[in-house]
Amino acid sequence: IVLMVTLEFPTPRVFEGSLAGTILRDDKFGNLVTNMTPAALGEAGISRDDLVMRIGNQVVQKWVESYAEADPGVAIVLLGSSGLLEISVNQGSAAELLRASAYEPLFAYKKSG
Repeated sequence: IVLMVTLEFPTPRVFEGSLAGTILRDDKFGNLVTNMTPAALGEAGISRDDLVMRIGNQVVQKWVESYAEADPGVAIVLLGSSGLLEISVNQGSAAELLRASAYEPLFAYKKSG
């Protein structure tokens, strides 16, 4: 007997110009896959150029198209192949650097100033 179960995919929530989301998983490279999409950021009025992401007390502010644009050891945001935003570290592990893992909350908001 096979029982098919549909799992709820948590969706990010827009709240007063910010976006509250969740880390869905960390992959074998230490990349943190979020439930945030570029469209969700747009709904919150946040562009890639003014994005700030916060996980606990850690902040990530650089969105890149590829790892080649990132300095080694620096946390970055990029669009993963699944269409979800990922937090990664060029030549490193975002999970280790940021001390973060699946199911932790994260927040996106605009840079001030």
